[in-house]
Amino acid sequence: MVDREIPNPARKLRNQELQAARQELKKLQSAYGRSRNDAPERRQLTAELEKQEQRVQALTQQRDALPTRVQLAASSRADEVRLSVERKLFTDVVKMAAYRADCTLVELADEHLARNADEGHAFVRAALRQPADLRVTANRVDVLFEPMSAPRFTRALTGLCAAVNATNPTFPETRYRLHFSVKNADQL
Repeated sequence: MVDREIPNPARKLRNQELQAARQELKKLQSAYGRSRNDAPERRQLTAELEKQEQRVQALTQQRDALPTRVQLAASSRADEVRLSVERKLFTDVVKMAAYRADCTLVELADEHLARNADEGHAFVRAALRQPADLRVTANRVDVLFEPMSAPRFTRALTGLCAAVNATNPTFPETRYRLHFSVKNADQL
């Protein structure tokens, strides 16, 4: 395995601590600004402010002393795995195919969804998660979707089903024809 540089995890933790300390300092400064000049609480706030400022300064120095990047083998993430070039290419191809399928479905839904430019991808995601029944007959698989949350989405799903059915899809590696529809879609 080839070692590589990564952002220093210890520095990231120190940055988080520093951010929390700075927020606490701002709260104390705000409380100090709201307090009256002669109030005993102002003396207490002054001491707390000085202590918090010193803490912020110490954390800043500790963070700055840490390198920004370290070798993976020297970090707590040494067991992290990086995909080989072939696996990375394969996963990228699968992602591209899924995105292309998603875009194709968005295009098919265009004439059925009024705000397709704004909602197209979200609609397709919701449609793909929509519960459905499968009914298998001699040479056909019927996919019967449940109606969606809003009538306009159900109408769009019905139109999308018709558009997909027009392509005459088959179940992968079989001779079964696929037919998509929405339950009670004729009542909309």
